[in-house]
Amino acid sequence: MKNKRTTIVFTDEYNQENAQAIKDYLASDPNNLAIIIGESEFQSIISKLIKTRLFNEDGFVMRTAEKAKRKFQSFIIDRLPPQDIKFNPNNVAHAKAYNILIRYSPDLIVLNDASVMKDIIAARNKAMPDVPIVMVVTDYIVSHRIINKHINKFYVDNMAIKTTLVNNNIPENDVILSDFPINTEFDAEFDKQEFFTKYNFSHDKPTILVSVPHSENAGIREALDVLKDKREKFNVIVDCGKDRNILVYAREKGITAINEGQCSHPVYANADIVIGRPTPLSIAKTFYGEKLFFSLQPKTETEQRTVSYLDKKIIPVYNADSLISRLNDFIENQSAFDETRQEIIEHNAKRPRGVLFKSLDLLLDLYKTV
Repeated sequence: MKNKRTTIVFTDEYNQENAQAIKDYLASDPNNLAIIIGESEFQSIISKLIKTRLFNEDGFVMRTAEKAKRKFQSFIIDRLPPQDIKFNPNNVAHAKAYNILIRYSPDLIVLNDASVMKDIIAARNKAMPDVPIVMVVTDYIVSHRIINKHINKFYVDNMAIKTTLVNNNIPENDVILSDFPINTEFDAEFDKQEFFTKYNFSHDKPTILVSVPHSENAGIREALDVLKDKREKFNVIVDCGKDRNILVYAREKGITAINEGQCSHPVYANADIVIGRPTPLSIAKTFYGEKLFFSLQPKTETEQRTVSYLDKKIIPVYNADSLISRLNDFIENQSAFDETRQEIIEHNAKRPRGVLFKSLDLLLDLYKTV
């Protein structure tokens, strides 16, 4: 918008925290305006009603649909979508994307998933073809769904993703190795004593953080059932995010739990172990603090491939017995996990903090309209 370097970050519901990290960083500069727009903005009123009333995430229809979708996950991940996208004024999503771009007149467009990619590309090509679109890939493995020749830059975690993009005709110079978009609150100083006092934790015990994924909390309840009996040896806290059911369940077990709106940085910073499903953001935040990640059973093809890729950097605990065993190992001999910690340190060294944010700054300088 006028006199501001304007960025629009388009996101789905699963990547909102990544989008917020990008927005918060850019907005820290008074010369920038950063706006987040969710995929729900592209749905018609009828579609929203159907999703919220009939297809709610806990309902039978959605659970059945999710099971069916999992059967085709490999096909979805590995299939390259059509590359030519034409604007259709009769397409509701195309028209809404077009109106958004005209309203805000961005200097930069950021995507962090493929949910609205085709709509944004179609609208950008029609309304303002010189405005760059960048894709911030918030995964450790690549889904071919994010590949499109109309994307100007890709920010990816590793060479395996970069190689796949280049092999699918994305210019090598347009694929940049970078860090994950982790909120700058993770760089802030905090009072360790205040943390332990706030949650009535003991300095003499290791701290476990249970990270609850945005959807499908399978495995979390079983982990909490184990951890409620481990509180003599560990401080235990659950970051429930938006999952109110897990919040209630944890507190019924007498386990400390926090939900969305509470700053998670001190919790991750003070944790010795993070337990959760192998979702990229949970792992990235864990690795950033050089903590151990105990992975629950993967539930999607993407999670399974993430575990395979990260290999020795994470510790699988796929059932109650293996979780109990690994926790006992930790109590008896923490140095047994030194090799895993070293793997994480080396992983971080290849992804210096701030590469992504600084690059977005440079793009804004380059493309700012007069």
